[in-house]
Amino acid sequence: MLIYCQVDGELPPRVVEVRHMGVRLCTYPLHLDRAPAAVEQSVADLADRVASRITLPLDSHGG
Repeated sequence: MLIYCQVDGELPPRVVEVRHMGVRLCTYPLHLDRAPAAVEQSVADLADRVASRITLPLDSHGG
């Protein structure tokens, strides 16, 4: 995932392909020109998005 700190209003492409690697990265625009509460909410939304994509190995107890 690529995180773009936005101030110019131009959104990044939704997906960026890494040349010669066959890897596609999702992007996330983080607008820093907003009110502090809105920035905090955007960071929380980003954290939720990242956490939803994490796959953790199961421990030896199955949890």
